[in-house]
Amino acid sequence: PALRGLPAGLRLWHLAQNRSGLPDYFCAAMLTGARLDSPFSAEAGRALITRLARGMFPPGAGTRYNNGNFRIVQWVLEAVTG
Repeated sequence: PALRGLPAGLRLWHLAQNRSGLPDYFCAAMLTGARLDSPFSAEAGRALITRLARGMFPPGAGTRYNNGNFRIVQWVLEAVTG
């Protein structure tokens, strides 16, 4: 439920291959004032990824590295495995 609003058609393999089309949340975090020398919580990451849910390109249409892709895969794995 926390990941509602992500682009339609987005699949786990898009995330794992950096083909999600989502902007990189780490770069966005730095632009919004996060510091490299301070912790960046999972909650802060989730909030930022949710705000960045509009993709830069449709899932699968291109490749761009994004740390957030792996955070999302982590959340899916945690939800499935409990």
